[in-house]
Amino acid sequence: MTVEGNLGPEDCSVFSRRVFRERFLGREAEFMGDLAAELAAAEGAGFGAFAARFLDRVHPRAFFDYCRSIVDYSDNVPLFERFAGELDCPRLYVHGSENTHLTHIPRLARHGIPVASIAGSNHFPVLSNADAYYRALANFMRDT
Repeated sequence: MTVEGNLGPEDCSVFSRRVFRERFLGREAEFMGDLAAELAAAEGAGFGAFAARFLDRVHPRAFFDYCRSIVDYSDNVPLFERFAGELDCPRLYVHGSENTHLTHIPRLARHGIPVASIAGSNHFPVLSNADAYYRALANFMRDT
């Protein structure tokens, strides 16, 4: 199962690509504080809940390293093909209903991979609609 997992370059639009371009230059705390404030003010469901936990739970160096890595992988590794074709296990793609524009959603359906859209959520469906998120996960596990 992947929850709004990175399957291609378009998946780096929330903040990973922006962080990818940043340099530490001794202003990690300032950058992280600015990013947390932007997330808190974002309109998408779940961003405020994520922002409330962000500074306490995310180490700046780990965050920067992760973002650099995920952008590199999303741009240069055939992640969709791996998820859709190379894995020999049951798969489920979960996304927030505010992100139905993602181009890989219809492609997943064409590959026979179930897709769960979590109502009233964006990039963090477990934070914005936990009941529907866990129901989708339970249904997938029951049916698999």
